[in-house]
Amino acid sequence: MTRPTVLKFAATAMVLVGAFFAGSTLHVPAIAADRYGNIVSPVNSCNSPSACFVEQNSGAGPGLEGVSAHGYGSYGITNLNSTRTASAAGVLGYDAATTEFGGNLNAGVQGRSNNGNGVFGLTKHKSMSGAPAAGVYGFDESRDGAPFNYGVWGESIHGTGVFAQSFGYVGVEAIGGGDSANLAFPALSIVNGDPAPSHLVDACSALADVPCDHAAPSRVLDLDASGNLTIAGHLFTSGSCSSGCITSGNARSRSILSYAGTQTMPSIDDFGEAQLVRGTAYVRLSADFANVIDRGAGYLVFITPEDDSRGLYVTGKTRAGFSVRENQNGHSTLAFSYRIVAKPFGANAARLPVEVVRPRAAHAAPLTNPRQL
Repeated sequence: MTRPTVLKFAATAMVLVGAFFAGSTLHVPAIAADRYGNIVSPVNSCNSPSACFVEQNSGAGPGLEGVSAHGYGSYGITNLNSTRTASAAGVLGYDAATTEFGGNLNAGVQGRSNNGNGVFGLTKHKSMSGAPAAGVYGFDESRDGAPFNYGVWGESIHGTGVFAQSFGYVGVEAIGGGDSANLAFPALSIVNGDPAPSHLVDACSALADVPCDHAAPSRVLDLDASGNLTIAGHLFTSGSCSSGCITSGNARSRSILSYAGTQTMPSIDDFGEAQLVRGTAYVRLSADFANVIDRGAGYLVFITPEDDSRGLYVTGKTRAGFSVRENQNGHSTLAFSYRIVAKPFGANAARLPVEVVRPRAAHAAPLTNPRQL
């Protein structure tokens, strides 16, 4: 091989080797950067009223999806110290459907879980008067007068639709009510969801009886679907100081509590005073009282004479009234008081009915720590 040929071969080899190393130098960092990007996500920073990062999907899939094997699938933080005129959220979900019925099955935020909480909300704000905070806050902004919208909707097939618990304050507070289109709406509405007769309200005194049901040992109040109210204790009534109060000399008043009597069967009473003249009297039933009693069931009359006599008795009871006579054909003239006890119209309840209490089903233990939520 001649000397010029050797030099040309050596130069060519050097060029090839240099090109190889140059290509490696340029390509290897590109591969490393690609792999690094799959491991560590870059942090984007901006200063804008719009989003720093936007993904828009024109198809049927999600605009953004986060998946984690052991941590949060998506995580949102806000550092705004909100005031009455400014608010922010770590995560905001917004349903932008605008047709009247085209998006009524959509949700601004939807949570699903196979075993845990579908949605979990927590606040550590120590609220003061006028500055409340909520672990979960729902707000219906519709202003079309639709009374069937909901700020928060809870639904369950076999469990509890909404569960509320407080460890030092009110468990449930309902504020509402009002009139619309000549209809009155209450602050709290309870509707029987079972087509068969059931119980609308059960109240228990022991935390162990969660949920409180008809068979709970500590049940103290029951309102059934027919409107019958059963309580374990006494029924107290008190009114304003125009009635039921004691007024002292210094114009201070104290309200007086009264007790309601119990009876073996439903009844309605009326009372009054009448005059016996020469041993006889006739008392006509008051029209308003006669209108609310079962006239076919009869009634009882109790007489108390208010002067000396041979004794009085009742006779000739009809739907219109009754007669009063003095014993032994007496001819006394005196005043007497009376009390009438009758069966209310439409009342068909049995006398002292025996209620059969079903065996209580097993319930889950009540929550004792808010972190269990």
